[in-house]
Order: sequence, then C-alpha cells, then structure tokens
Amino acid sequence: MAVKFGVRLTTGVAATEVAALGRRAEELGFDYIGMIDSPLLAGRLADPYPYLTAIALDTQRIALGPAVSNVFNRHPVVTAAAIIGLERIAPGRVVLGLGTGDSALNTIGTGAAGKHQGQIERQRGTAEAVQQLRRLFAGEPVSFGGQPITLPQTLPLKVYIAATGPKILHLAGRIADGVIVQAGLHPTVLRSCIEQVHAGAREAGRDPAAVEIICSTACVYTGDRARDLDAARPLLGWFYAAAPQYLEMAGETVTQRRPDRQVFPDLGHALDWEEAIAACRFVSDSAVEKFCLVGSPDEWPARLQALHELGVHHFFMRHHLTFSEPVDVMEALGQRVIPYFR
Repeated sequence: MAVKFGVRLTTGVAATEVAALGRRAEELGFDYIGMIDSPLLAGRLADPYPYLTAIALDTQRIALGPAVSNVFNRHPVVTAAAIIGLERIAPGRVVLGLGTGDSALNTIGTGAAGKHQGQIERQRGTAEAVQQLRRLFAGEPVSFGGQPITLPQTLPLKVYIAATGPKILHLAGRIADGVIVQAGLHPTVLRSCIEQVHAGAREAGRDPAAVEIICSTACVYTGDRARDLDAARPLLGWFYAAAPQYLEMAGETVTQRRPDRQVFPDLGHALDWEEAIAACRFVSDSAVEKFCLVGSPDEWPARLQALHELGVHHFFMRHHLTFSEPVDVMEALGQRVIPYFR
C-alpha cells in the first residue's frame, strides 16, 4: 500500500479560506483532508460539514471527511445524513471518521468532567454506531430506535475510528476500515498499537492488512527547532495525562501527569498556546522529539519511511494550533516530504 498523507484543517476561519487551503493541499499532493468536529469549542469552531462541502466543490481528487465526529454528541442518524450529503457532492471521496474524544463532549458537559461515559460505555457506543452505519451504507434496513431506514443504494463509504488505548485499538481492528492511531511516532509504541489493531482484525476473521493504519502525526514547523520543541510541548502534555504507558514504553520517565494549572478549553486545543506551553514545562524535549515531527522537514522522510515499514499506511498531519490553519506545515510537507514518497 502506497504511503498517503492527510492534513487536518479547522473551522475557525472563513470557509473561503478553508476551500482555498483544500485546493492547495490537493495541488501539493495530499491525499486526504480531515476537519475538526468539536462544535463551538472555545466558542470558535463551527460545524465542519459545510466547510467540507466548500472544499469538495473546489477540489477534484482529494478524499475528505470529519476527523472526527463524536458518536455521543451527534446521533448516528444526524452523522449519516451529513456524510451521505457530502458523498453526493464528492462521490467516492468521502471518509467518515468517528471517535469519542473529550474535546467535543466537554462543551456540552458530558466529557471527562461529566463522567457520563465510562470507557466500556464509550467502546460499546462506538461499536454500535459503526455497525449501524456500516449496515446502513451497505443498503441494509437499520433501526436507530425508531422507524427502520433503508437507503435506495449502497454507498462506498469508509469508516475510520480514532483510537489510543489497547481496547479501542482492538475494537477498531475488528470493525473499522481504518484506524487513526493517536499514539505518537515512537516505533516501539506504534508497533504495539498496530499489533492490537491486527489482533482485533484476526479475531473478527478479517485480513489485518486490509485495515488502513493512519498515524495521527503531530507536526510543528516554524524554522526554529527550539521554538518547535516548545510549540509541541502541550501536545505531549496530553500523553502524560492520558497515555503515560506509551511514554514509558519509549524510555521516558513520567513524574508529573498533569499541568499545575488549567488551560482553556483543554490542553490539546488551548486558545492561548503560549499559556499552554508555560503549563507544560514538565514535558521533556526528548519526549517531544520521540513523539512529534519537529525541526527540519529534510529529516522527516527517513523517519516516516521507517514507520511505513512498520505498517503505517497513512500519515495524518495535525498542526499544533487548533484555531488557525497549518499553512507552513502544509507547504513544508508538500514541497519537501511528499515528493520523496512519490
């Protein structure tokens, strides 16, 4: 499977700007655009589906979809209707990314603070939503608790699941077309995550090689390595809190799990990124280097090639800033990295 490259765009700017960036991503050779779906996060983010529509109308080839829609704050019927509408605009190019992350839930009070969804319930909810949607797209009658729904034709829609922990990785391997692995770039960690996905696929009688492995890749490029390390620090702060076992697997010592102060609205999507950096001074430079892409883009192809050889099919580039667009990162990747793999 050839290496693919995706990029995350945001709904925090004008739709015309996002459409132009989508067109530029296609020109640069990107294969996929995923848009953040955390409605009204910090009062800034809009619904991604109109933005995806604007991109779809202004591009010809590139795949696109939400990265990711939450199975708890969007009813599957609502998600299905939105993604089917997008598929009608961009036939064969639409990918539905699903997840259960807290950023989308905290705004409505049902995230980590609300404790309304335990891990088992989240996994159950994800499995149920994916199975219902896959049956619906296959043209089978599906009831979501009301009247049965049957589409007039089958739809070739892929479903990706965002996953970090071993159990959700295993589940994703069982039921998803692709898995957005949110575990950083350390080879030992990624190998372990891929093994969980493949184990789930084998348990379900599926070919593990048919499950696309998408590596969520934190990528910071400012032209100043020291500045890059600082800018990426809050992204690693999330790992210290949510997945310290991966840091330890990579040879890091975790002595502090969380910042000493709260960051609004949350650490990975801070509105004031300088404040988030200051709150994450406990994150080591070596951890940032191991889990993120920083420094010179000329160093990145060899590193990504090694991860591709481990089983990563697709690198989904996540800029460190949630509320502005990744223009510098896109250009660096498109001009200095993607050509290496083509």
